[in-house]
Amino acid sequence: MSGYYDIIIIGSQPAACVAAESCVQKGMRVYWSKGPKKAGGIFSGIPLDGKIWDAGMNLLEFTAMTPEGAPQDIKSYDPAKRYDAVRFLPEIRSYLSTKMQWREVTTPEMAIEDKLYPDFLIANQTDYLQTLDIVTREKIIRELGHISAFHPLHAAQKNTSAVFEGTSYAEIALLNHGHTLQKLLIAPWIESIAGDAYYRIPAKYHRQIWAPLWYPETLVSLLNGTPLTLPTTRFQYPLGERFGAWLGRLEDRMMAHTKLTLTDQLPQSLRYQNQAWEIRIGDSYIQGAHVYYCDDLNALTTESFELERGKIGFIAFEIRDAAHDFSALNLVNAPFGIFRLTNQSNLMDENEGEYQQYMAEFSGTSLPNAADLISLLLRLGILRNAGDFRWVQLLPPIAAFPLPTYENLERYSSHQSKIQMRYPKLYLGGTASSITSISLNEQIVQGLSFSEIISHEYF
Repeated sequence: MSGYYDIIIIGSQPAACVAAESCVQKGMRVYWSKGPKKAGGIFSGIPLDGKIWDAGMNLLEFTAMTPEGAPQDIKSYDPAKRYDAVRFLPEIRSYLSTKMQWREVTTPEMAIEDKLYPDFLIANQTDYLQTLDIVTREKIIRELGHISAFHPLHAAQKNTSAVFEGTSYAEIALLNHGHTLQKLLIAPWIESIAGDAYYRIPAKYHRQIWAPLWYPETLVSLLNGTPLTLPTTRFQYPLGERFGAWLGRLEDRMMAHTKLTLTDQLPQSLRYQNQAWEIRIGDSYIQGAHVYYCDDLNALTTESFELERGKIGFIAFEIRDAAHDFSALNLVNAPFGIFRLTNQSNLMDENEGEYQQYMAEFSGTSLPNAADLISLLLRLGILRNAGDFRWVQLLPPIAAFPLPTYENLERYSSHQSKIQMRYPKLYLGGTASSITSISLNEQIVQGLSFSEIISHEYF
């Protein structure tokens, strides 16, 4: 036997990183079986051509629509509840303030028919509605005028109506937004992310695929020209570095911590007997009082399962003398299916040599043509000088995050239940705890919650 620990943590996801750090700070002996991946999972970034790129538009959002009320007990966090992390925004801010500095970045923009507008889809901005012609406005108003705020499928009822649980986002969005607006703007955006799967995604998970759900009354008022004060969605980004930097520092610091043993191997076996957990790492056997599992659930079952996923490709490229006019852009109805572009140099607020770095995400099966992409960015005024550009790397569409379809949710829940029956004392974290635990906020709260639950037992 190679050692006994208070906590065994398995996996490299942010929840595992946060839990490892928090537990050793509380004096517990921790064995962290991180595996070969860098700390932080997808948030550690994508290495391309000697550089680290954020995997998409990773932004911190500290201004959730749910108002902050009385202090919450972080031990009560429930990953099965949709966006339960919003109850703990003060704890998230407090935790991150010890890790990094951040700054507010420009509100994302969206491009429709070669014009830029403040983002209507994820950032709560409504400027685009004011550009619609009078005939289109009146048509949308007529479509929205019949639904009452007390209707069980009204957007205002999404947290209280049982009917929402069994109704798809496509149905709810059509009822609250109307056919015209849905077809004009929302459907092209969602179809680029989720394909036709968005007809099979429960309405309560609409933000999981960055899908809006506006109140009909709000849309009608705006289309009628009534001024409304809507809360601005503010986004933050680490100052002078990418997200992966602080996760890398955390891993390096943990390697030298006297209370923690870290290995880049994952266990070959896991079992609970005689009131203790035992894992096998190579020829060694490690015992511990508790296991926090933050890795692929398939490794815990002989009956493996696959989840339907969105398809996202990445294009990383650099352009000389590019404009610094935006932080992130959503291309809603662009050619070749591009739906998101991030100027990483602008996010970091530093000039990395002669070139500015861009990471584009796209959906679909065909790869964008470089000349078409540069031409589009020039037409939109994003680039002032694109005479000199080069590809860093082009990655074809790959399996992205699991889509929260009815089928995926049922399949995941079934396998998770089987695993918990087999390992009843196993703590699940990261995406092992919930199919929807993909945000940094959720995983930070998960790690902190696990640490609090365990320390409550110890002290």
